Amino acid sequence: MQGVAATTLLLTIVFSGFSAQGQSDPCPPVIAYGDTALCVPGPVQLNASPGFTNYHWSPAIGLSDTTIQNPVATFSGVITYVVTATGFGPNLMANPDFSLGNVGFTSGLTYSTVYTPGNYYVAPLFFTYSWPEMIDHTPTSDGFMMAVDGSLSEKMLYQQTIAVDPGTDYNFEFWCTRADVHQPIFEIHFVGDVTGDVIMATTPGIPYAPAPLWEWDAYGVPSWNSGPNSSVTIHIRNLELDYVGNDFALDDFSFRTTCTVSDSVTILVGNIAANITGPLNICEGQAATLTANGGQLVNWSTGETTPSLLISPVTVTTYTAIVSDTTGCADTVSHTVAVFPFLNAGVTSDSVICLGEPGTLTAQGGTMFSWSTGETGETVSVTPTTPTTYTVIVSDAGKCADTAAYEVIPVDCSIILEMPNIFTPNADGLNDNFVPIKMNNIVRATLFIFNRWGQLMHETTDLLKGWNGKFKEDNCSDGVYYWVVEYTDIQETQKEIKGFLSLVRN
Repeated sequence: MQGVAATTLLLTIVFSGFSAQGQSDPCPPVIAYGDTALCVPGPVQLNASPGFTNYHWSPAIGLSDTTIQNPVATFSGVITYVVTATGFGPNLMANPDFSLGNVGFTSGLTYSTVYTPGNYYVAPLFFTYSWPEMIDHTPTSDGFMMAVDGSLSEKMLYQQTIAVDPGTDYNFEFWCTRADVHQPIFEIHFVGDVTGDVIMATTPGIPYAPAPLWEWDAYGVPSWNSGPNSSVTIHIRNLELDYVGNDFALDDFSFRTTCTVSDSVTILVGNIAANITGPLNICEGQAATLTANGGQLVNWSTGETTPSLLISPVTVTTYTAIVSDTTGCADTVSHTVAVFPFLNAGVTSDSVICLGEPGTLTAQGGTMFSWSTGETGETVSVTPTTPTTYTVIVSDAGKCADTAAYEVIPVDCSIILEMPNIFTPNADGLNDNFVPIKMNNIVRATLFIFNRWGQLMHETTDLLKGWNGKFKEDNCSDGVYYWVVEYTDIQETQKEIKGFLSLVRN
């Protein structure tokens, strides 16, 4: 975040202490954190110290969730949020995960590696059996757990004595696997040095079906107040006396103080919602206006202080504005304008466009096209009957569109070549040369004259000059001759016509 006035109160953290008692500091304080620069629009991320079991934020106004560690606050103005967290102190039990072996507790069962009713064993195995499904609840380097084969008589399963602070809340928990036939029935006793023996819970084990065999489940006493006691003996018995399938494992005992701590955070969220409106792209040589919105005061990176800024960049340029309001809150926003070059649009025709016949125009210079005829392809078919100008707007990503115009003057494309059947080369100025009577749209042509014996008498590529009735420098005699014209028309079509002619001099 940027632009926060130094004189504006942004964040106040008030440590509210914690309510808990114990033999040592049972819970660390919870610290509520907020954004340290909040004079900007939008939500604010709140955070509390991690490591607690439950969180509760109040008031609920503007919060995304009141029960999580890091809710989001959407609020404008000044508000104080208080977070109350519930957690646990350190584990007071000795050897809680059996990592030290068979120490720190007592049992009425017999400690042995022999898998038989009434025995227990501490190891990474179930007695001496390695079953892949039966593993330590929270595997460590040793993997130890307490394997139990149910007893035929009611016996004390597990017992440990712990010093406690009077008048303090505690939480007790342990984990047990599911047995394959008969589940244990746990009778949990708390024996206080003052209040004596109290049965806190009688809880049957959870059957393994449909869950997998040997799955771990948590048991215990959620809350116990020590009252006048300075020590307590936790005593667990198994009331299930049928030994068939009454096999299970215990692990991860915990006995901890419970505590509640709180803290508060005060935030100030301004009403700044700064933004810059205006084009993101501009064509070479053009001007545009950018406008900064969201506050009363504007300072542009160009030095201007008015909300609107006239720009005419020659290359990609980023414009920055600091927008502030009367509360001292400010926001910095940027707007980048790219400068695009103009395209060089053009139109070509693939050939002469004949009157009343379709022709093709092709646009160049881009990838997108918009013709005056309505078509949007690179090429367009036209059939003009009068001189017509066609326009196309050519565009491309990252460039400025250009317009090209092309005038089509339709041509009479009829192909005509008519030759006479007689001519009189007598130098009277009338019909002295064998030339076409009519000729239209002939591009190239070659005239061949043969006598009646097939001898080539004359050849020319100038049809308008034709044949003067001579063979070399001598006049040819009257008679019938054979002619051939090979020609190419305006549409580049090659053809041949032939016929007979009469040469008459008198």
